[in-house]
Amino acid sequence: MTGSTVAQAGDAYQGNDRTNYFSSNNMWVCDEESDGYGVHGDFDFHYQGQRLRLDESGGADSSCDSKNAGSWGVWGLWRHRTVEERPAWNDLDEKGAWDYRH
Repeated sequence: MTGSTVAQAGDAYQGNDRTNYFSSNNMWVCDEESDGYGVHGDFDFHYQGQRLRLDESGGADSSCDSKNAGSWGVWGLWRHRTVEERPAWNDLDEKGAWDYRH
């Protein structure tokens, strides 16, 4: 995984792209690279055994997308990671390391 780093302080990185959480229910994803690749976050919840995907819709525009997981009816964030999306023909999405809820 090129550019993947170990997550610290609640951030999970893939290169400079990142995900984080504000509490057990609030999550966000940021595209911090002007490389033309989309970014999303994978968020796993241990109580329901469910994975939610949060897409970053603006590209590298200095803004992040956020969502309260409770509005999707899930609670208890377990872990999250950042995924940089590659074209379908390549199918080699770059997945960062998981950050586990502290």
